[in-house]
Amino acid sequence: MKPAFFLLFLATAFLAEGHDFRQSDWLACPWPPYPPVALQKHIEGAVQVTITVDKGRITSVTTKSGPAILGSAVERWITKYWKPKPDSSSVTEIQMQFRSNGVKTHPG
Repeated sequence: MKPAFFLLFLATAFLAEGHDFRQSDWLACPWPPYPPVALQKHIEGAVQVTITVDKGRITSVTTKSGPAILGSAVERWITKYWKPKPDSSSVTEIQMQFRSNGVKTHPG
C-alpha cells in the first residue's frame, strides 16, 4: 500500500494597519476571509484600500493597489461588514495581506 499524501493549504488574511487606521474608530471591522477563487488560483499579495466615511456611513471603498480579485473582495467585505462609529467622518488607508502556503504532510 502506498502512503497517502495530503496537500493542506493554510490561508491567511491579515490587516497591516495604516498610520491613520485605529480599530477604536470602528464599531465593527472584521477581517475578511480569503476569497475562495483567489485561494484556488493561488493568488496572494497585499491590497491597499482607501475607505471614506461621512457622518457614520461608508461612502466609498477604493482599491489603490493589489491583485484585482483580492481588491474587489476586500471592497465588498468592508462595504458589507465594517461599521463606523455614528457621526464619524474620515478617509482611512489600510493594507491587507493575503498569503496562501502549500504544506505537504503525510500520515505517520
